[in-house]
Amino acid sequence: MKIYCSPYTEDVENFIEKNILSKGKRMLHLVPTLILYRKRCYQFYLKHLSRANFSNFNENADNISIIEQRIKEFAPVYEVDQYLYELVKKRNIKNILSKTEANVLIERVIENDPKLNNYSWKSLSTNLTDFFIYLNHSGLSFEQICKIDGSVQWNEIMKIYSEYLNKLKSLNMIDLGMAINISLGHLDISEYDGLILDGTFLPIMNKHIKIIDEFVSSNKEVIFFLPYDVDNKSNPAYNAIKKVYNSFVNSEDWIDIQDHTRSTTYFLQRLPKSLFKENKTNFDPSVSIVKLPTIEEE
Repeated sequence: MKIYCSPYTEDVENFIEKNILSKGKRMLHLVPTLILYRKRCYQFYLKHLSRANFSNFNENADNISIIEQRIKEFAPVYEVDQYLYELVKKRNIKNILSKTEANVLIERVIENDPKLNNYSWKSLSTNLTDFFIYLNHSGLSFEQICKIDGSVQWNEIMKIYSEYLNKLKSLNMIDLGMAINISLGHLDISEYDGLILDGTFLPIMNKHIKIIDEFVSSNKEVIFFLPYDVDNKSNPAYNAIKKVYNSFVNSEDWIDIQDHTRSTTYFLQRLPKSLFKENKTNFDPSVSIVKLPTIEEE
């Protein structure tokens, strides 16, 4: 297990190109956001895919879904929740409640309780749906979850959660969180040589730990890429990153892959190293701020 650091995303791509793709390694590549997923998928891997000898491949002619499928065949890159949904889909679990259906169920629970049947609680139904799905893929038992907090508000939430679980049971249904937990318990990583966790996953959750543990227990390579400048330990973001990732690899052993010969002539080139620093960096023609008259136009 190794952690590589650079504030520049190009350094990560150069590392992957030289140390993974060129060696023919097939790594499961997970990222924390859809923005970074699109960057890696459609800008980085697509560039390599169009060079590879794929028969009848035309990135200009093929539609987006076909391109995405071919990229994943070449290099399995996913936003982490996208990957979890893919796992659930592969298991072909039939009795999964959709998020909308789960929300309706929670609204009914609230409406059936005279103490909770008011606008304040009803307005929280969507948030409660997301929260309960998260709790259900955490792997924690109901008893463990109840002990997290002893406040009156928490007890009310647990009352709704308990009724929600009972309704799921009576309907012989599970929600997406339960389906994810089941799928992670049957994780098949035989097709992969290792795991790439690309970007800062904060916080590290049960779903991440289960995936990491599966690769570690199978003696497969696990690589973290953190958008962090090891020469700038005064950066306040460092403490948050160190606190989380130090448990995987001691921060003294994190490896700097930053290209220190990179030009810093323009503002955009200086920006990654300037974040969270007191010294100012001035705008130049490499960046412009456009303000449009309406939100719709923006």
